[in-house]
Amino acid sequence: MQYNPHLVLSILEKSFAFASFHEHEKVDLEDICDAISSCNCIYESRRERMVSKLRGKFTEPQDRSYVKSNIISFSQR
Repeated sequence: MQYNPHLVLSILEKSFAFASFHEHEKVDLEDICDAISSCNCIYESRRERMVSKLRGKFTEPQDRSYVKSNIISFSQR
């Protein structure tokens, strides 16, 4: 993904759409995982690895609080 900024922007756009659909104030890790899972531009095996890596990386409580405190709120726009 580092060589394809269009794909990254697409995932971010889908993440915001999932957060908005579920009426979240902030984009959370589940919204990002859902966006990656629904992206047809990525091979299925790669999507599964990315999602499991994201979910596995932020399993500790301090990691989750770091993610929650550093993801931008979009509800005030």
